Amino acid sequence: MVLAVVVLAVNDHWLKGRFGADPVAGVVTGKLSDVAGLAFFPALLVSVVEVVRWALRRDRGGWACRRRELAAAVAVTAAGFAAVQTVPVAAAGYEAALAVLRWAPSGVAAAVGGRPWPPWPEIAHVMDASDLVCLPALGASVWAARRTADGGSAQRVSGGRAGGI
Repeated sequence: MVLAVVVLAVNDHWLKGRFGADPVAGVVTGKLSDVAGLAFFPALLVSVVEVVRWALRRDRGGWACRRRELAAAVAVTAAGFAAVQTVPVAAAGYEAALAVLRWAPSGVAAAVGGRPWPPWPEIAHVMDASDLVCLPALGASVWAARRTADGGSAQRVSGGRAGGI
């Protein structure tokens, strides 16, 4: 999953700027972002659930992710991605959410530094149904989760209780 995040960061912050004007390279960098994002996003969702469980200490069966939760994270990611690429209302919601995620931290930093809040960022998402060919990248999260569980680290981290993926 770390590799997917590194690929996403390098692609979005360097490759797209360097090669994005070329139509062919633009398609490649766009799909590369989609593949990397789809590979790590279910793991991010599962991680958030695990951290919340750990913080609340409410799950008596351990806080490690279970198969059904991984399946739910993969399904939510697939549905959300498909909607953002094909449904205008979902794409607009994605743009608004991304704008908040970019604006709020810089706004807080500005306020702490005594500067005015920055302007609302312009986010332009282009819906592209051809991006749905990247959905098989979700398998990387399933593979990584099962590999982790097979190595025993999920059970070890959850206090030795069975129940991890």
